[in-house]
Amino acid sequence: METAELLAIVDNYGYIALFFVLWLGFFGLPVPNEVIVMSSGLVAFKSYLLPIPAFVVTYAGVICSLTTLYLLGRFFHDTIYSRVKKLKKVESYVRQSTRLIEKHGSMALVFSYFLPGVRHFVPFLAGQSHMPYRTFALFGYSTTFVWTSALFASGYFFGQYIDEIVEFIYSYGIALFLGIFLLVVVYQKISRKRRKLRERS
Repeated sequence: METAELLAIVDNYGYIALFFVLWLGFFGLPVPNEVIVMSSGLVAFKSYLLPIPAFVVTYAGVICSLTTLYLLGRFFHDTIYSRVKKLKKVESYVRQSTRLIEKHGSMALVFSYFLPGVRHFVPFLAGQSHMPYRTFALFGYSTTFVWTSALFASGYFFGQYIDEIVEFIYSYGIALFLGIFLLVVVYQKISRKRRKLRERS
């Protein structure tokens, strides 16, 4: 779906169309997720929709997509996985997602947003591993809010450069992931040292 097509759909059907494009588009549209969310910001910039309601609908659509993946993993994992595991590209994403969850647990929901493709399978595997919904929501929804806010704002202010922004994200997404990972590791080490000092005193 091109940005012009999204603008036309939203112009005709409003917020409901935007919601369903974001919710179901994550599963079926051959368009990077970043483009879909940034296009929502562009829609608001062009005054097809009001900015704040448009952002709320965008966030709700992404959250519903994330939650759907979690529920599919929790209740229909075997059926779905048996059908998609034959695809080599999918198998690679599943392996990466599995390693992330095994190594980092709920924090995998944070890291996965910087890894295109993987972000779809981490919620699915989180559901399959019966991660408590509260934990899933805490890490998944908060990260989604930051991710959606950044992309929506990018689309709103720099919508004419969507293609360039997406290229930058895909080129440097892993570098961003590693940077955040290192910050988390450093933060954990500092916290442990502080804890030990408090225990000694």
